[in-house]
Amino acid sequence: ITSPANNSYDNDGAFTLSGTAEANSTVESFEGTQSKGTTTANGSGNWSVALSGVSEGDHTYTAKATDAAGNEAGSSSSVTVKVDKTNPNTTITDGPSSTISDNTPSFEFSSNEARSTSSVG
Repeated sequence: ITSPANNSYDNDGAFTLSGTAEANSTVESFEGTQSKGTTTANGSGNWSVALSGVSEGDHTYTAKATDAAGNEAGSSSSVTVKVDKTNPNTTITDGPSSTISDNTPSFEFSSNEARSTSSVG
């Protein structure tokens, strides 16, 4: 599996697993032991499986290819995708409290979620 990157984040539960295998082989992707889709690698060995409706949380995927002769490869290295559909709660903790004429005011923010960022516009 070449995409998405291991330990990447997704915010809507819809993304595409893609990778490389033997040209024209059948590739099945898995979350644990549950099949998530089967596709055929193209003549260059590239394949992809679109996933949607993935629930919040960590999801670990592998893939397995089978060639035309029925030879099955071992499972690929795993890739974990962290799905987070919930917006963080952000609070302004410091800054101007009324109308000001300063065109470069400074604000400080806090959030209930690590890795969140805030912008003012």
